[in-house]
Amino acid sequence: MNLNNFLYLFCISFLLLINPVYASELPGDWWGKVTIENMDSSNGAIISAYTNNTLLAETTVGLFKSDYYLIHVPAEINDKITFKINDQEIEHDNINWSAGDHNEFNLTLSFVFVDTIIYDDINLDSSTGQIILNINNYDLSIFPKKNITNGTIQLKKIELNPTGNTIDTFVDMNYFLFIDDTNISENMNHALLKIYYNQTKLSELNLDKNTLSVYYWNESYGAWDIVESTVSIQENYILANLTHFSLYGLFGQEIEPDPIIENDKTSSGGGSVPPSIVTDEINDTIVETDKTQDIDNISETLESYDLDDTDDFNNNKQHDNEKTETVDNYSPTGNLLINTSSVFGFIIIFILLIYGFKRFKK
Repeated sequence: MNLNNFLYLFCISFLLLINPVYASELPGDWWGKVTIENMDSSNGAIISAYTNNTLLAETTVGLFKSDYYLIHVPAEINDKITFKINDQEIEHDNINWSAGDHNEFNLTLSFVFVDTIIYDDINLDSSTGQIILNINNYDLSIFPKKNITNGTIQLKKIELNPTGNTIDTFVDMNYFLFIDDTNISENMNHALLKIYYNQTKLSELNLDKNTLSVYYWNESYGAWDIVESTVSIQENYILANLTHFSLYGLFGQEIEPDPIIENDKTSSGGGSVPPSIVTDEINDTIVETDKTQDIDNISETLESYDLDDTDDFNNNKQHDNEKTETVDNYSPTGNLLINTSSVFGFIIIFILLIYGFKRFKK
């Protein structure tokens, strides 16, 4: 065996010796454009990856690139991966998981509209007033600043939050309305959106009607912005002033629970004892009890000193055993683990060292 062959075998054996066993593989990376129906931008939407209904990873559209997502998905070979947009199911090609980068994979979310009404051929004279359009519990009043001819309005009612984004401390009532138009918004002075809310639903959600507010979805940075609005408690509606058309939602805050004041002890006759008297009596009892306990504790400590030491020693020994067992069982991801190949490599290195020693000694 010449020196080159010897070094070659030595290196191979060394690699076998330090062969690392990793608990998980590299994640799979997917990216692509996200399109949400009827919206100019998808920034702020939440993309989530699942396998067998188990959440693997989440990301936000726009962090990687405007209207694009990039998600790192940890899984196992050939796991079936499904994506959701704003926690809503979407249709896409089947994906078998694999590690590393993947080609562009675009995602699209189509809204499920509960109801849609289209108003065509809207003609308004700026001097004659307004027009009122309606869909279910929504009324839209338009006030033109210029003459409007051949205008079109689409009112689309949605019951689920299509953005997947919430507002801190606010709860949505599942009242969402998408308003799309042609030749209307640029010629109007403003519009009034009146939303009639259901009192029963308000109670079920435990919302304070005084906190109800209308928000619109700001597509430029993917968040809800508040709209100037007022609440009519007597007639159960909220009125919002609109300067443009977009996606609108109704939100409110939960009713804060009243502070619970616990009653103090009552006397044996059933009448309430004033808190100050109860407090004084308790304090006196505590002082007397503490004095008695102090004497008893000193006596017990002197009598059972050796026994306590023994218990402490046993407890400490048991605790040390538990620590040792925990350390022995600990195997962090990525640490080098001794396996069969490592042992085999060690044996080869040992043989090569003996052979080399005898060879070069001659």
